Amino acid sequence: LETGQPAAAREVWKDSLRLYRGPYLEDCPMEWVWPARRHYELKHETFTERLAELCLELGHPRETLELAGRLLEFEASHQNAHRLTMEAYIAEGRPEEAVRQYERVRILLLNEFGSEPSIELVRTLQKAKLGM
Repeated sequence: LETGQPAAAREVWKDSLRLYRGPYLEDCPMEWVWPARRHYELKHETFTERLAELCLELGHPRETLELAGRLLEFEASHQNAHRLTMEAYIAEGRPEEAVRQYERVRILLLNEFGSEPSIELVRTLQKAKLGM
């Protein structure tokens, strides 16, 4: 569907995300629910990420920013969400925002994990700097 009809795929992904109502049995503290809850959270994250990628490809940077923001609420160190955010800023003609986003994630990764951003993020940083 995505490769043949990307606009239609975008609508299908948006519809599927609208069905999500939050963590599975959120108020249930029982251990048996944790694997199922995590399974559905990961599915939701994957759907959100794929839709953000598709929106970027189709030229919808505002929507990409919104979706990447949701991913970052779920996992602040999600490097692909940071890359999507940077790419969306570049697409909007705001490369300086992309550079700021890179600096935020660079500091976060260094403080939290003692690591550097991925090669993809560095490439996106270079793309942003070329657009300034």
